[in-house]
Amino acid sequence: MIRLKNALVADDVLLGGGNAKKLKQLPEGVRLGGNAHAFLGGQRLWEETESSPP
Repeated sequence: MIRLKNALVADDVLLGGGNAKKLKQLPEGVRLGGNAHAFLGGQRLWEETESSPP
């Protein structure tokens, strides 16, 4: 999980779906969440901001 976080230069990783709730211990910077959060986060990645180049 740490490799994923570093590769994406993420502040933290939201892990969800499947059997994620069965994990007993999570690495630092990883938290559990639902799939709805994943869709919202994915949408935000593609939204244009005022600082985005045309």
